Amino acid sequence: MKRFFIYASIAIATFTFSACGGSADEKTNDSAAEKISDEKTAGDSKTLTVDEKVEAIRGIFQAIESEKSYKIETKEYRNPSPEMYYDMSGYTTYYKGSELKKLVELGGEEGYTFETSFYFEGGKLVFYYNRESYMDNLYRESRVYLDNDLIIKALVKEKPMEDEKTDLSTMKNSDDPDFAKDAAQFQTRINEHHKSALERLATSTPYKE
Repeated sequence: MKRFFIYASIAIATFTFSACGGSADEKTNDSAAEKISDEKTAGDSKTLTVDEKVEAIRGIFQAIESEKSYKIETKEYRNPSPEMYYDMSGYTTYYKGSELKKLVELGGEEGYTFETSFYFEGGKLVFYYNRESYMDNLYRESRVYLDNDLIIKALVKEKPMEDEKTDLSTMKNSDDPDFAKDAAQFQTRINEHHKSALERLATSTPYKE
């Protein structure tokens, strides 16, 4: 099947991404974020429960989304191979100083599109948020929380791809069954997507309208 990556909307993805604020993660907890920061400084973050770590990551997410002083760059990736001319994707980066805090990747193939946001703290991926649509019908959202590069919780909202009536925003998050079934394989998939996005970003060029 021929693939093509849709990146025309990348020019407006530079802070109007629909995941901002409550859409990507409904709850935040500043005190939890401060607590995990204190624990890591003390070298004893293992004392926090999974729920406490998730709340801390939500606090980090909120802080990243609330920041107004980013250097924002928009780029596009094109596979250099003539046979892979249809392999394209778009990227928007958010830098605070020299530190990458957020990376948004846009892509798709023949009616299918995805939009993934990677959130970083101290150079490590802490939150992964992915939206998948078919013919502009949003049918799946994934939220993955990481601590020290390991997934600690994975949530999902999902409906049948052909269901155009149900509004995904009215659904509640549930534990991702793929993570429950095979955590190691799920971890590998997220790691590979993260690695691939950074590698493609490294060879991308500035986006031109």
